[in-house]
Amino acid sequence: MKRKLLPLAIGAAIAMPGVALAGPTVYGKVNVSLESYDNDSYDQWEVNSNASRLGVKGKEKITDSLSAVYKAEFEMYVDDGEKNANQTFKQRNIFGGLKGGFGEVIVGKFDSPLKTSQKKVDLFNDYKLGDIKNVLAGENRTSNTIQYTTPDIGAFTAKVAIIPGEGECVAGSTGCDDGLADGVSASVAYEQDGVYVALAADSDVNSTDVIRLIAQADIAGVQAGLIYQEAKDANNSDVKQKGYVLSGALDVSKDGVIKLQYAYSEVDEIDNEITQIALGYDHKLSKQTKLFTHYISLEDENGTSSDDKSTIAFGLEHKF
Repeated sequence: MKRKLLPLAIGAAIAMPGVALAGPTVYGKVNVSLESYDNDSYDQWEVNSNASRLGVKGKEKITDSLSAVYKAEFEMYVDDGEKNANQTFKQRNIFGGLKGGFGEVIVGKFDSPLKTSQKKVDLFNDYKLGDIKNVLAGENRTSNTIQYTTPDIGAFTAKVAIIPGEGECVAGSTGCDDGLADGVSASVAYEQDGVYVALAADSDVNSTDVIRLIAQADIAGVQAGLIYQEAKDANNSDVKQKGYVLSGALDVSKDGVIKLQYAYSEVDEIDNEITQIALGYDHKLSKQTKLFTHYISLEDENGTSSDDKSTIAFGLEHKF
């Protein structure tokens, strides 16, 4: 019931004079698609909500050199109104913090530096089969996280996040993750004149170590992106995943974009290979609204068995 009252609470907070939320911005997007979905067991038509969301964010000036920042963002289910009987909204990025000449410090639950380092290389982000989380480890939104972001240093920025494990440790026991930085995620990025390059790493984040290299160029209506990464089980270094993503987009008109993406990963120790292929077209109706269509296939092979899925989608996205 509390989640169902969220929109009313947001509206009331904005309308009430003197409320603690100073100068909030309400934002969000509705992304809904009709899809012909097929896998090895069945095929069907379905409607998907594709991480539609509603949020409030803002900044309050404390002094000339210091501001408070905040965000509260929730996923909403446009297709059937709720994920299940008890969850109308799902928490996404939620944090509070301080920002100034020193940079920014935030605390909460939000996308890790490694996840955000991919920027816009994933052209099919948030789609059921198209998101690179289906192929690569490391796409984490971490809880109990403290993150520092540097101010811009020329064309460079850096982020580091520490994640207390909050594990209860019985006297005399070991390995119970009760420290300040049981997990660490960090990134360094360079961006200038349409060129973006980043290096990111996770250490024991969701029991996984990852190192990721990202490169992207967006020049004269042509966008090309690359992710290469290696990951391993933090508790079993013999289990390693290697993978990459290649993506490209081309402006074919003032309002039309063709998108293509190929992603692949392998874990030799368990004879696992995942291959993702996506082809799509976006057509802008306005600055905030677009129509889209895409075809995506996802093949997950484990030794002699495989799980093959594909979808053809037709959809609408509106941002506000």
